[in-house]
Amino acid sequence: MGVLAGRGTAIPNLLRIGAVAAAASNLVNNLPAYLAIEPVAADHPLRLMAALIGTNAGAIITPWGSLATLLWLQRCRAAGIRWRLGSLALAGSTCALIATTLGVLTLALLS
Repeated sequence: MGVLAGRGTAIPNLLRIGAVAAAASNLVNNLPAYLAIEPVAADHPLRLMAALIGTNAGAIITPWGSLATLLWLQRCRAAGIRWRLGSLALAGSTCALIATTLGVLTLALLS
């Protein structure tokens, strides 16, 4: 995980760790993804916060990315709203990219 997440606290480094955290969250779920990336992010508070942003804001591409995504998908289905998995992934990708990028940029610019 350390090779993927890189090092440093410059904006590109923070965006990188946020993106890696978001991708990992969509592969395995945001809680185990955070636990996997925390050791390589814990060397600096900015890196740790970028990882938190990625694991939380970026975990909306796949239904299993977070419990919240699963719950919202279930509520949509209960209300008669049907999402095809491809449509959900496309909408989630757009939201995750925007939310993670803007979150990490805001973190970097306000620090």
